Amino acid sequence: MLIQYNLADGQNRFGYISASLPKGVVVPELRFERKPGVLLNSWITDDPLRTVWEAYFSTVTECMQLATLGAGWAYIEITDPGQPQCRGFAYVVAVDLRENHSGKAIIQTESTPLYASASTENAIGTYDGGVELEVLQTQGDFANVRIGDEFAYQEGWMLGADLAMGAVPSDVSFALSKAVLVPSENESSAGAYAAASLDAQRIDCDTSYPVYSVLGDTGEFVQLSSQSSGQINVLFVPRDWVTPIPAGPNIYSEVVPITLAEDSPVYVRPEQGAPSQIALYKGTTVMCYPMGDWYLIVDRELVPWSCAEIATYLISFQLPERCFR
Repeated sequence: MLIQYNLADGQNRFGYISASLPKGVVVPELRFERKPGVLLNSWITDDPLRTVWEAYFSTVTECMQLATLGAGWAYIEITDPGQPQCRGFAYVVAVDLRENHSGKAIIQTESTPLYASASTENAIGTYDGGVELEVLQTQGDFANVRIGDEFAYQEGWMLGADLAMGAVPSDVSFALSKAVLVPSENESSAGAYAAASLDAQRIDCDTSYPVYSVLGDTGEFVQLSSQSSGQINVLFVPRDWVTPIPAGPNIYSEVVPITLAEDSPVYVRPEQGAPSQIALYKGTTVMCYPMGDWYLIVDRELVPWSCAEIATYLISFQLPERCFR
């Protein structure tokens, strides 16, 4: 039996004893295994009961999962040659096992065409490096792939040489570009699309996180994904809805507080004359992300994304730069 015992205030230690549990007491089993994976920018502790940060890893780090404790904890060993070797407990959700990527691949080139068949004669789109996809089958130099989820996906063929089979995202050097949606006024209330067609089913956009990852394009549509509450949502939108965000580590790490120098409307698109249902007064301080001549407001308490009358899911409220100081 694995137990924890106290040495001094704030100092505990684990060890094994030969004993049985008291009647009616149930504890989780420590299930031993060896599964390679990566620790996703997280921390580990040697004491999951006290849950004190003891080692933080700020980058994706190679590890070996040695055991699990209940449903929430993984016991891991850091195996990354660039990090000190150590063992500890991490949250299960912070450990990405390589076995979870079996049957999948990641585009390992800057971009690659998507073809209608296992030949280079009919390209139907282009997808970006860093995109993870499902491999359905292989045929010669080509792989039949599916990009997306069960509700919104695109199928086609890619060159197998452009794919890293069974890889985790950190194995490739490309990161997905980011964008926000700026739909036209007459389209915004109808939603995005489940496929690259105007006849496809309309689906809701994600309102909890306004920034999308750009996967690629097929014809006049762009395929995007977002992650909310651990769930990845995929959708298609017309190309002219997509407003790229300048490359950076994370939109929220580059947000700045800016105080208005004059009263200003809040626009639903980054263009003069666009609809506006909200105005902010001179002297108001708002959290924004710089986007060239415009700012994207990310302060949901001050300007909630759902407050636009034309669409409850509208996500991009913009302010002209001249209104700030």
